Amino acid sequence: MTKKQNKKNNQPNSWLFFTGLGLQIGVIVYVMAYLGGLLDEKYETSKPYFAFGLVILGLIASIYSAVKQLNKINNE
Repeated sequence: MTKKQNKKNNQPNSWLFFTGLGLQIGVIVYVMAYLGGLLDEKYETSKPYFAFGLVILGLIASIYSAVKQLNKINNE
């Protein structure tokens, strides 16, 4: 199979990958915000420190995961 035919076959997979990547980032951020909200309620903080901190941590983790997955795809 030539490279051109191989790239054509991988196009739907790449669309699915990027859709899944966006969903993955969204789910991670949502879960971290939810957990942060629970912690803020439990410890009765005046401002949402836990929610903010966990959302930032979730963004960093999801960006790291996305970059790692994109590097893996580029190396193939």
